[in-house]
Amino acid sequence: MIKRISPCPIIDATIQVNCTFTVDQDVVVGLIYSLLENKLDKKLLQLEKLPILNLPEDIRRNAPDLKDKPWYKINCGEYYILIGLFGIAFGVNGAYAGWESYKRFASEVFGTFKDNLIKGVSAINLKYLDFFRDVNIFEKIKCEIKINNNQITSIPTIFRTELPINKFVKVLQITNGVHVKNKNLKIDNDGSLIEINLHTKNVSIDTFDSIIEDAHVIQKESFFELLTDDFLHSFEVEEYE
Repeated sequence: MIKRISPCPIIDATIQVNCTFTVDQDVVVGLIYSLLENKLDKKLLQLEKLPILNLPEDIRRNAPDLKDKPWYKINCGEYYILIGLFGIAFGVNGAYAGWESYKRFASEVFGTFKDNLIKGVSAINLKYLDFFRDVNIFEKIKCEIKINNNQITSIPTIFRTELPINKFVKVLQITNGVHVKNKNLKIDNDGSLIEINLHTKNVSIDTFDSIIEDAHVIQKESFFELLTDDFLHSFEVEEYE
């Protein structure tokens, strides 16, 4: 099984935990920051208020399209934490360092929150976003979109589908003709995106580690089986021993 490819195309990864807290939303961020100060290097911590806080509180709390929007971001060096009405999310700052490091951060921090802050968990979502510079991805994948037997690879094209798999719903979205600009990753290019989300409500506060591990296995298999062999081997491929 493939472990990783180089150069790594991952430009974003997020683990979102829909949860309820043992304290009021107004004091959640302060308590989280205090817990992180005791867990992580204080010098790395940086709290950001996100633009949604400029809206009236009634709108922030009640508008359906804002329910999954984070209110705060806490940078923790290599990773960051988002906080909102939905719960919390763990993301990656800069270059992706690999699943083991990412999982360890999310697991350790979630464990701290679980013991001190989280009342219950209703859903978990794992998302990976891969970017391919100067590539029309529809010419490089084992997925054909046809109308009247004519394959569609024109730019721009967006393909999206939802597929049940075990206890998850897998959301696959493939897009070409996009421009990505990311200073941290030194990207300012046209290209294509593959986004894979694994979502489940079959969770509890005690199954966080196993859920994200299972989701990651499915995500990884889904990603690599999508790429054609020729395109895959245009990268440096590392396999598990």
